[in-house]
Amino acid sequence: MHHSKQMPPRRSGWIVAALAALLARGAAAVTVSIIDETGTPVSAMAVVLTALAGDPAPPVVGTPPYVVDQVGLAFSPKVLVIPAGAQVRFPNSDTVSHHVYSFSRPNNFELPLYKGTQPAPIRFDSPGLVTMGCNIHDHMLGYVIVVASPHVATTNIDGIAVIDNVPAGEYQLSIVHTETRDPNLQVVDTFILDGSAETVVYRLSDGATTPNDDSAGSLSWDEY
Repeated sequence: MHHSKQMPPRRSGWIVAALAALLARGAAAVTVSIIDETGTPVSAMAVVLTALAGDPAPPVVGTPPYVVDQVGLAFSPKVLVIPAGAQVRFPNSDTVSHHVYSFSRPNNFELPLYKGTQPAPIRFDSPGLVTMGCNIHDHMLGYVIVVASPHVATTNIDGIAVIDNVPAGEYQLSIVHTETRDPNLQVVDTFILDGSAETVVYRLSDGATTPNDDSAGSLSWDEY
């Protein structure tokens, strides 16, 4: 993998912490690790690789549905990034009923009050941010980020996201965290997958407000 020159910090203050690619038969499993300026892993970060050349990525066909569960009166995961055309299941692992919905057009949807029996998956065809809530529990807030690229993942509690089967080529790396008050994909780097493996280290810019900084405050329904 040949890596491009490091880009300067953008206004958002985000920089990716580490990127590694392991190639197998012309395709790479790309691992992205994101940390803040103190070295703390950043979870629930959407990571997207977008090809800069070649044919458009094919639609998602036959991919098992993604899952947003409801556990402890909260969405789990709180942030999920998916390729356009993918389906998402919304099981309810709580002992109480939930009424899941979103006003985010054109991906708006509603799952009337339910528990036990799982509703049919929801298909999201249009790229964009889908903000979800529960009509019974107003504090519940979750996000599905729909992107045009099939190469997507979300960082786990260790700040790591793995994107499998990325073909060789030139890519743009974008990230987003919904609690930054700027829920848009932010381009942070470009690189080329050429059959070699390489690790590139980044950090969040100094002085940037991180998603783990409670002083920044989280968005509420009143702000959507």
